[in-house]
Amino acid sequence: MTGRTAHAPASRPNGTRRTRKRPNNASFPDRIDAKSKRPLLASPQDLHRRIHRAGAVAGARGDRVAIARARVTFYRGGVSDLYPHALDFAAYRDNFDADYARFREVAPAALAVPVPECGGWTGEDVVRHLTQVYLHKAESIRTGVMPGGGWPPAWLAERPTLEVLDECHAGLQAEFDGHNPSDAAATWFPEDQTVGFWIRRMAHETAVHRRDVEGAAGSVTGVDALLAVDGIDEVLALMLAGDWSTEVFAEATGATVGIESAGCRWEVTLNPAEDLFRRAADETEAAIVFGGPGDVLLWLWGRAPLPAFGGNADAVSELRARLALATQ
Repeated sequence: MTGRTAHAPASRPNGTRRTRKRPNNASFPDRIDAKSKRPLLASPQDLHRRIHRAGAVAGARGDRVAIARARVTFYRGGVSDLYPHALDFAAYRDNFDADYARFREVAPAALAVPVPECGGWTGEDVVRHLTQVYLHKAESIRTGVMPGGGWPPAWLAERPTLEVLDECHAGLQAEFDGHNPSDAAATWFPEDQTVGFWIRRMAHETAVHRRDVEGAAGSVTGVDALLAVDGIDEVLALMLAGDWSTEVFAEATGATVGIESAGCRWEVTLNPAEDLFRRAADETEAAIVFGGPGDVLLWLWGRAPLPAFGGNADAVSELRARLALATQ
């Protein structure tokens, strides 16, 4: 999987993305809860197989719209089985609106100020980045194809910073308003090609970048707790375990690090070629990071100090270093 640079949720200026590939099934070992008999991990591969069993004929034809309709059969309560901590889409939209309003409120005071957690960026860089992200997602929904050559369009940089932000935000809102979450849309995540993917992703994107401009303006606020729990799951499952790179980390220790917040637990095992992700607890963890949902989420994104941890500090640092590469 390539080409996430244009819409990376926390990209750095002049950053580069690594070459990506689809992980094999061994990246997501089956873990079955003894009591419920349900998988502890809803992996991309698990959902992919289920989707295509439901839409096998459509898949054989290569019919993208029909495949997307098959995916809808796995939407329950407005969200996919792939996202066990998800909010409903109305809540995502509410968070998106509130965080954008706050972003827009503090952005004017942050434009010329360095962003403490994003070395080399000013508030204006964050605004320009989010503007480009919003336009990219609106086009991905509107056309059904993610923009490729000639992106970003030159006119984005030529327009006044806040004016073009408002226009691109309004355009994205119009696409959200004009579609059901289950409608087909082009995304970089093969297992979820729906408008709902972008509604969820943009709620998280906006929350993180709202914190960036608040940091520059010197007036920070917290992240909604329920959104933050889902955000922890997203950054670990889609950004870290889903960072399908061909790069091998020879120095990887194989340590397992737990992350715990609001009664939820995740684990990541840091292997040389891949990060194994589980929504479960294991007695073999080298370390555990824990704290309030917003604090943990912002640390995972490199936006806040380590909240609290127990165990091997080197394993915690190794996890943070892998996250930095996965989210650059």
